This record gives sequence, structure tokens and C-alpha cells, in this order.
Amino acid sequence: MKLARHLSALSFLALLVLVAGGPLGCNWIAMATGVNLPPPPTFPEIPQLPNIPDPEIPEMPKPPDPPSAPQTPTVDVPEEHDGGVCCVRTGPVEQMCGPGAKRCCTLKLDSSGSCEDAGHLWFHSVDGCRGAC
Repeated sequence: MKLARHLSALSFLALLVLVAGGPLGCNWIAMATGVNLPPPPTFPEIPQLPNIPDPEIPEMPKPPDPPSAPQTPTVDVPEEHDGGVCCVRTGPVEQMCGPGAKRCCTLKLDSSGSCEDAGHLWFHSVDGCRGAC
């Protein structure tokens, strides 16, 4: 009984599609009656995009060279010196350190007071002066 109801419902839907003019129904009706269907519509041609030349890409400028490493300070102090050392970076550097020197670690100003009063830096070790001067 249930199967008969399902089959009748499906056949009714199929008949509706054929009669109501669905896409398959139109073709079936036209074939049965011998009526020729109109040709499918033609679409106009799509306009072509204009040819645009490729843009010129400028060359990337070369990055500047990295700065050179700072000059290591001139050290006129013996390595085994255990006391403080004065770092001379400003003022009369060439007079205290020699010609061409831009900074140096020296014992010519032998106390932190005289070194700092002259505007220089005082370090408690030769390694500290060499690393920071």
C-alpha cells in the first residue's frame, strides 16, 4: 500500500514536469507535436582589452656600504698594569697619544681626578679602557 502511494506521487510529479513546461517537458512536447523550437540566443562578442605595455621597473639602488669598524684605541700602557687608565677621546688627542691617533688609553693623566677634570674618561683596568674607549 505504501509503495503504491509513493509510485503514484512520483508519477504525478513526473507528469507535472512534462505538462507544465519544465526544461525537459518543453523538449518532449516539441518532439511530440513536431513544432520547431526557436534557435538559442546568440551573445554579442566580448570587447577585447586594450594592450597595455608593461611598466618599466627602475633598478633598485645599491645599499650604502656598512660603516667601517671604529679604530681601536692606541694603548701606551703595559698589559700587566693593574691601576686605572685614562681614555683620551676629545681635546688634544694627537698631542697626548701621538700623530694620527683619534683616541688612546694612556697613563699621562695618572689619577681619575686629573683625567676627568680634563674631560676624559677614567677606567679602572686596561681591558676596560681598551673595550670602551
